[in-house]
Amino acid sequence: MSSEPPPASAAAVEELAAGLAPATTEPTPSKNKKQLNKDSRRAERAARRQQQPHMQPAAAPGAEDPFAANYGDVPVEETQSKAVTGRSWAEVSDLAAEAAAAGRAVVVRGFAQEIRSLGKMMAFVVLRQGMSSVQCVLAAGADGAGVSKQMVAYAKGLTKESTVEVEGVVAFPKEPLVSTTQQSRNFPDTQDLCEFTGLDVEMEIMEHYFEVCDLIDGLFVSIFKHLTEKCKYELGIINSQYPFEPLKYLDQTLRLNYEEGIQMLKEAGTEMDPMGDLNTEAERKLGRLVKEKYGTDFFILHRYPSAVRPFYTMPCYDNPAYSNSFDVFLRGEEIISGAQRIHIPGMLAKRAQECGVDASTTMSAYMESFSFGAPLHGGFGAGLERVVMLFCGLGHVRMVSMFPRDSRRISP
Repeated sequence: MSSEPPPASAAAVEELAAGLAPATTEPTPSKNKKQLNKDSRRAERAARRQQQPHMQPAAAPGAEDPFAANYGDVPVEETQSKAVTGRSWAEVSDLAAEAAAAGRAVVVRGFAQEIRSLGKMMAFVVLRQGMSSVQCVLAAGADGAGVSKQMVAYAKGLTKESTVEVEGVVAFPKEPLVSTTQQSRNFPDTQDLCEFTGLDVEMEIMEHYFEVCDLIDGLFVSIFKHLTEKCKYELGIINSQYPFEPLKYLDQTLRLNYEEGIQMLKEAGTEMDPMGDLNTEAERKLGRLVKEKYGTDFFILHRYPSAVRPFYTMPCYDNPAYSNSFDVFLRGEEIISGAQRIHIPGMLAKRAQECGVDASTTMSAYMESFSFGAPLHGGFGAGLERVVMLFCGLGHVRMVSMFPRDSRRISP
């Protein structure tokens, strides 16, 4: 059914014209002859428009596009394991390696990493597959390309990270791409996120909190070795864009007590409160000093003052002003904090009181749980984004987070 109104009758046109025309041919003080002629012409145009049929709705997208079958959204039923077609897909990583690939028709599938256009006739879609990417060029009107302006417009409207399947012919640029454009951005903090990926460990210890340090030592040294030996290709990709020095570490991780660290800073001209915490600047300087003296970017600083640790941290047996706690540093920045926990209910309550914590009311269930018996235990927490950032020598933690949340971004 059509919703268009029927053409106006002649009587209706005359009535409309009469309604728009002045009631008298005598010019009035407010309308001269020129104005009357203008009104008359306006009435005639309105009458003609009323007689003309309304414009038909625009044709559906692609209705007049000879290449409409070459693009579009995949029907849902095609994603429901409808049939096995026997099609084959090329690996993007293989295209550049195969010299014979030029001129070959291939089908690739990946994520739309970048989308940009050059007018209405050309669009570029960078397709990412794993660690490799390929630039797809859509040029409307190119001989044999099967690309139309409507197809270019469709590609421009794709959302980033859409899953895209492309069939095309492999071609290599005459001049290799050697650089990209970067945008300078100012961030308030380079190492903290509101949401982060953490590795939290709590473990029973037999007699000494160094057993926790031993676990960290073995775990992270093995991670560093694996990355260095097995991920050279991936690290090379990062290094080509963000150059960094290979991480230096020892097979047996260096351990310094807090007093030794304070003394190293003092000898280098930095005065620190021996019973206070290290600030960021002091931590970075200590990292440089340790690397110069011991040749490592990775070390453990232990036996922190009790005053700068939570109330549930076990005090040292020989001096309760210090605690059985530690921080782990990578390239002069903290990546791990840990300690032996107090497992004795009476000692825990006393430490809470000394630190001004009303544990009996605010965390009574926590305190009560230790009355049922708890073994000697300790643990640590590691920020994995920081580990990746510092291992690769990157300047900002946002660069290693898929969905960074910080003081300036909470969505998406």
